[in-house]
Amino acid sequence: MIKKYSRLLKRGMMGIDLILTIVSFLVAYQVRNSTLFMEIVQPVLSFFFEKGIPTKAFPLSWHFQVLWLIIPLWLILLHYFRCYELYRRIHLYEVAWSLLKVEFYGFLFIGSYNFFASISFFNRPFAILFILTN
Repeated sequence: MIKKYSRLLKRGMMGIDLILTIVSFLVAYQVRNSTLFMEIVQPVLSFFFEKGIPTKAFPLSWHFQVLWLIIPLWLILLHYFRCYELYRRIHLYEVAWSLLKVEFYGFLFIGSYNFFASISFFNRPFAILFILTN
């Protein structure tokens, strides 16, 4: 039965992952702009960094430029690490390990892209919040 509907199940999982990635991106943006986040994180980061971090994030429309890079990247990484395979018996730690690898390599790629493309609006606190919510 699963084999018969495997293509439909995989596409459904991809659609759910796409929606969750977009939602986690929006949640990370809202948390980054919240005053509570700034009251807690700003003193800590100002201790480590001379300038601290800006009190408000750049407009969401600017961040959507990076979202169009993140969506296909995440889908490719999830497919590469076999997160869309349908297994009858798989341990939870194997699934968690695959997802951690996706998050790690995704963060590494986004950080590298941010560094080499010199994107000033997509800062580290936002990227870390996105990884944590995703």
